[in-house]
Amino acid sequence: MECVEAAGVRLFLDTQTLRSGDRWLSRTAPGLWLGVLVDGSITTRHDTAPPHHWTGNMATGFWAEQPLETEHLARVDSVLSGVFVHMDSETAGQLLGDAAVAPLLRREPVAHPSSVRARRLSRAMLACSLSGAARRLALMAQTFELVAALLPEASPSEDGQGGPTFPARDRRRAQDARDILLATMAAPPTLPEVARQVGLNVRRLGQVFAGEYGLSPGAWVKEQRLLQAREALERGEGGVATVAYRFGYTPAHFSAEFRRRFGMPPSAFLKDRDA
Repeated sequence: MECVEAAGVRLFLDTQTLRSGDRWLSRTAPGLWLGVLVDGSITTRHDTAPPHHWTGNMATGFWAEQPLETEHLARVDSVLSGVFVHMDSETAGQLLGDAAVAPLLRREPVAHPSSVRARRLSRAMLACSLSGAARRLALMAQTFELVAALLPEASPSEDGQGGPTFPARDRRRAQDARDILLATMAAPPTLPEVARQVGLNVRRLGQVFAGEYGLSPGAWVKEQRLLQAREALERGEGGVATVAYRFGYTPAHFSAEFRRRFGMPPSAFLKDRDA
């Protein structure tokens, strides 16, 4: 997990490969927390609230009065990625004001669908290919933009919901489509075939899927394949060609797509890993 910190604001960028059933604990510092789970499917539990189920492109916003220990459980095999922002109480009061913070003081850390704006910002932050001071400056600028997007969503509305959503039945079908694509990552079925399996027409599936996960099904599969391929390289599960074929690429195509996504070819990534 990468942490970027400036003036009482901490940004956490996390990408990791999980297997169904993986468990881990985290300890949340007191203060304001806002964030987006970009990809993955987990259940969280802690002492002050019932279990909550998270899927990709869900957001949260809450105030922790004291350190909070949370247990996490991976529900499926997937790449887990997320962007989270923490402000201590003094910083939150100075930057946001009491009126903005007050609605969160008694809210449990529950998840709700995030806005398209928050999803796009989160993905852009995870994809940032800059380094050094330029990376730090770019990420902190995007951090404040993300806070501006998430804070209104996190404040409870009259119906208790955070943001726009699709009917529960269609959202479940989009989740089913995502699970099908996760299970067939190297050679995914066509979109019409996935739509037929989950019981939606192609257009509706594309709309709901993009609304839930921030990308079209095809773009989401491409993103997942590249993230999982990078994790495989980082864990030493094979060379460039081996990993390329494992995820349905030719080595040349994989190198081009990897460079476009991460700002360097996979061969350079391996050299950095071994340095």
